[in-house]
Amino acid sequence: MLENKCGTCSLCCKLPPVHSLKKPRNKWCQFCAKGSCGIYDTRPEECHTFECLWLASQKSPYPMREDDRPDRAHVYLEAKEKDGCVVAMCDPDYWNERTMQRVTEWAGKIAAPMFVVVANRMYGPDGRVYMVMDDGRVVTTVDMEQKVELGSVKPEDIN
Repeated sequence: MLENKCGTCSLCCKLPPVHSLKKPRNKWCQFCAKGSCGIYDTRPEECHTFECLWLASQKSPYPMREDDRPDRAHVYLEAKEKDGCVVAMCDPDYWNERTMQRVTEWAGKIAAPMFVVVANRMYGPDGRVYMVMDDGRVVTTVDMEQKVELGSVKPEDIN
């Protein structure tokens, strides 16, 4: 059996959609039980290749704090290297002022634009709110200062 280096953390089994398993966003995976994956050895490629920044940092000289672990923070950070940004995936069941302060603190320390996803909304560093559909498309943006709908965009169009 392969070793799970996440411990009991399994927030990535809840927040993102897993298309190959037909798992929707913000719902627990049917194979996740008590912080453990029931199909860990044969999990889909998108699960196998995923590594949050907390887990990646544990191998670096500057690991993130234990209380920043996703199951404790109710947020995981994911580097989107090809897009040059970081995405903070927030558990909508725990979105509150404390969580928002933590995400804001991380954004100040990261040398890349950060997008914050809560439920089906993605807040960009440009002040816009992007609507994220279950199939991963980003379809509507709203300028928060002018409250103007800007139209449909594709994920690769978001800077």
